[in-house]
Formats: sequence, C-alpha cells, structure tokens
Amino acid sequence: MTDAGDGAGAGARLLSSLRAAGCPSLGRLRGEDLDWMFEGDPEVAEWLRRLCAEVGAAAQDAREVTLNREEVEEWEALRGTERVLEGRALEEALQVGRQASLCESIRTIT
Repeated sequence: MTDAGDGAGAGARLLSSLRAAGCPSLGRLRGEDLDWMFEGDPEVAEWLRRLCAEVGAAAQDAREVTLNREEVEEWEALRGTERVLEGRALEEALQVGRQASLCESIRTIT
C-alpha cells in the first residue's frame, strides 16, 4: 500500500525524472507502471522521492546551461579567433569582472 505522502502519481514523477535524465528505451512505459516501486518499504520510497527531486533539479540546471544550435555555431566561429580568452588571460578578466561587480554592489548599497 502506498503511504499517504506518496499519493497518486509517484510513478509518473519517477518516469518524468527518468525522461529528463535522458534514459533510453522508456517506450510506452506509463507512470502507473512504476507506482508499485513506491509501495512497501518506506526507505525505498523516500530514496525514490529524493532521486526524482535531484534528477529534476539537475535537468533544470542542464537546460539553463545548454547551448542552442545558434549559440554553438557562434562559439565554433569564435574558437578560432583571438577573441576567446583562455588560461591566465581568462583568469585576469574574471578577476576584473568580480571586482567591478563588487564595486557596483557597494555603490548600490550606499
């Protein structure tokens, strides 16, 4: 029996998380096909709930940092030029940016 904290749809949340993680061969699997995994052992159910939450958060993070096709093409065009900073030059530019950001934050506060 599913405990009250799981509710209907726990299998659907797991399936959604697996799809977000890019798991292959899920085919026609439905959420209700996985509901049984949340029944029985409360520790297993809790682990699955945490897994769903972590995978969902990681998938969201990945969508936020994934480049679209146009951005990849722009990056490829830039890679061969002098306009891409690497190594020490990149570190120096980042340090300048951090200092400028800190100064702007201080100005906003005062």
